[in-house]
Amino acid sequence: MEVALGARRHGRFDGRHQTGVWLEITTLLIPGLNDSDAEIDAMTRWVAGQLGPDVPVHFTAFHPDFKMRDRPDAELALADPDAPVLVVHAAALLAVLGPVGDAHTAVPTHSSTDVLNGLLRHEARYWQRSQAARGLQLEPSVTRRAAAAAILIGADDEDSANRLLSVIADLGDPARRATAARWLHDLYPLPPAPA
Repeated sequence: MEVALGARRHGRFDGRHQTGVWLEITTLLIPGLNDSDAEIDAMTRWVAGQLGPDVPVHFTAFHPDFKMRDRPDAELALADPDAPVLVVHAAALLAVLGPVGDAHTAVPTHSSTDVLNGLLRHEARYWQRSQAARGLQLEPSVTRRAAAAAILIGADDEDSANRLLSVIADLGDPARRATAARWLHDLYPLPPAPA
């Protein structure tokens, strides 16, 4: 950890390239000791701030064993204990991303629907911010349709995105559609092709 913090002090920590070591953090969540939302939030924010947002953080569930039998098993915070693993990962992502809206009001994620709605609210906020950076202000319903078309159908380049958006009636103006096409093309960029 000291190597990671030292590397971080001199710029962005990238354990794989700077130290030759890949760093991942695993935390055992013990009910009543370190499992509060505030503690998990503080820990994940510390990791992101000190080591960078690319350091994976894993949480393991406590099971009473050996010398510590006075605590219950850790339980999943979702109402559905049989939730698909994708929902569990999405709930963890939401916990790291923080609440949408009032920064002091956390949105409970007790069901698969709550988790999905939380992710969609987060994405809608991302869409609005990225539009604002381009001087684009689409209505929320147009934004959802444009993002859905781009995500589900895809566009390899700006021209493809422009043709795709031509089917959305609210984007009939060619200049506005071209700005929206540039926005969508850059919204979820693909990683660079391997050399």
